[in-house]
Amino acid sequence: MLNKMWWENEKNELHRSIFDTVATLEERQQERFKSILAFYQLYGNADYVGIARNQYNRTASKHRLKFNLVRSLCDTAQSLTARERVLPMILTNGGSYDQRKLGEKASDFVYGAFTRANFFSSAETIALNATIFGNGWGKHIVKNGSIETENVFPSEIILDDAEVMTSNPTVLYQKKAVSKYHLKKMFPEHSGLIDMANRSSIENSWRPNYLYWNRAVEAYTKGSVYDFVDVIEAWHLPSGKDENDGRHAIVCANVTLLDEGYDELTFPFSLMRYRKPPLGYLGIGIAENALGLQCEINEILQKIQHITYMLTPKILKSSQTVISQQHLNNDVMAILEWSGALPPQMMQVGMIPPELLQMLAWSIERGYEQEGISMMSSQAQKPIGLNSRPALLTMHNIESQRHIIFGREYSDFHVDAARKYVRMAKELKNYKVLVPKSNTSNQITFADISSLDLDNCIFQTYPKNLLSKEPAGRLEQIDMMLQMGLIQPDDGRRLLDFPDLKATQTLYDSKIDNIETIVEVMLETKEFVPPDPMQDLNYGINRMSMHYLQGQVQEMDEERLDLLRNWVLMAQDMVGQAQRQAEQDQMAQMQQAAMVEQQAQMPPQNVIPMQG
Repeated sequence: MLNKMWWENEKNELHRSIFDTVATLEERQQERFKSILAFYQLYGNADYVGIARNQYNRTASKHRLKFNLVRSLCDTAQSLTARERVLPMILTNGGSYDQRKLGEKASDFVYGAFTRANFFSSAETIALNATIFGNGWGKHIVKNGSIETENVFPSEIILDDAEVMTSNPTVLYQKKAVSKYHLKKMFPEHSGLIDMANRSSIENSWRPNYLYWNRAVEAYTKGSVYDFVDVIEAWHLPSGKDENDGRHAIVCANVTLLDEGYDELTFPFSLMRYRKPPLGYLGIGIAENALGLQCEINEILQKIQHITYMLTPKILKSSQTVISQQHLNNDVMAILEWSGALPPQMMQVGMIPPELLQMLAWSIERGYEQEGISMMSSQAQKPIGLNSRPALLTMHNIESQRHIIFGREYSDFHVDAARKYVRMAKELKNYKVLVPKSNTSNQITFADISSLDLDNCIFQTYPKNLLSKEPAGRLEQIDMMLQMGLIQPDDGRRLLDFPDLKATQTLYDSKIDNIETIVEVMLETKEFVPPDPMQDLNYGINRMSMHYLQGQVQEMDEERLDLLRNWVLMAQDMVGQAQRQAEQDQMAQMQQAAMVEQQAQMPPQNVIPMQG
């Protein structure tokens, strides 16, 4: 029993207290670590020695599962959830037009920060961890001046299971093996003590008994060629917003490397859980749900394999029949000689019981039904005859209903990460990101959105693209919206976004991009940009009028409304002048044509008519 919490100790006792606390928790949670290794083996389809640095890619046996139900289910669930990228949107709570525009720019900033950190790829890997182990952890760090999200393997995270039975954790530990070389680069003032630290311990001496594989792993658990040491990073959240009892520490077994206060009310992690349990904080994954069925499938396949090996043909002969052993061979058209009254006969022995095959098919089907996943989805197939886009969308929506809870977890993970990215960018001050646009990219710094009160903003998510990625499906969706009058033909062409039509599409879209750019410049700078005769003024009048009406609804200031109104009035005047000029030119042409016709009908002058 520990008499004093580690965050209450002095710095010189901190490393001992943290290592003792973590050792106590690890001993109490051995079953959890066994399960993590078992689930890793099930998904990886190999008898991995362990999950330490010198074990995770080594196997004690070359035997593989004949049918890996767990991997099929996890991969399909990940694909269904992470099919579309999720983008956080920052909404202001009321506020002026300027505040709302800042919210839009802040949303672009988060998108740029996610792109810079390759966050979407990390989120997909973390989602896979959540489906396998029940928990996917992402740690948000600053590395070389850039904000990044690091995938954390579930076994690295240690919580007090008694504390998190019915509440969120206030203390969290991350135990990781780190090379002495890199550790000394990070903490050069402790180089001597780091060199003296013991090598990282090999903890995976236990072996789960799920996979019917060879357990002889001693050869793989003898040290490592790398000089790693165990490092624990510990956090204790402050007990309140204005309290100063939060603490953050990084320790080795023999030295405290970092000791500082911690005033954030959350950990620098975002958690994604596949299923939340009734009690406890850590989630339940597919591997745990499907473990029983996978073991049953393994046993059935082993029996089928054993029966198959026994199904060798037998030769029946009478005791009086004599056969030359030399004639028993694999030669084509061989002649078999025998002596006796009855010739020898060949008999095929046994067959695989149909009940065994039915049991195998039922177990596999039950595994997919249990997770609400169709076998066709796992094989990227669709039902025969189901070809129209609406029908496919309906089928997909029905299947997605089962995974709506995990889909919300996936969205909440992005929202939580967005909040932490913004908070970290604030500490870095002039953090710069590039925001991808259709044909270019814009640079945004945190200073551009620093005036926005992000604590009072609402973070929500929306899919990056609701349209199909398949050209045929996208074309059908856009055609349907055009027929319903939901979009205009120009907007439909922009939505197609086909790479091989990009050059032509960019030229056609120039009139739209030009008008939208002018609107953005005028509203941002409050400076008037007059219409140009070379622009599509009729289109511009329509778009400017819509922006004007939208500005009235959003309570835009009168100065910006005047800019839009004046542009519309000036453009209308230019269109009117052009129409009047066109009418005058048409009238002049008509008059000229009439004069030519009249002159053609008049007799030629100075010509004496001929007498009859």
